[in-house]
Amino acid sequence: MIYLYLAMSAAGAVTAGWGIRAAHQFRTPWDSAAAVAAVAGLVAFILGILLAVLPNFFIT
Repeated sequence: MIYLYLAMSAAGAVTAGWGIRAAHQFRTPWDSAAAVAAVAGLVAFILGILLAVLPNFFIT
């Protein structure tokens, strides 16, 4: 299961990097979509790292 979380964090890092770069290059409706993708990638990256380090974080 930890490999899934590490893959999630890697995909999130790639998506965030692409989104930041694309948000500055694309034209008007697409730059907003790229910025949303960058934020979603950052959230996926942080969540993947958190779950890889502490797998039972959300289990009460």
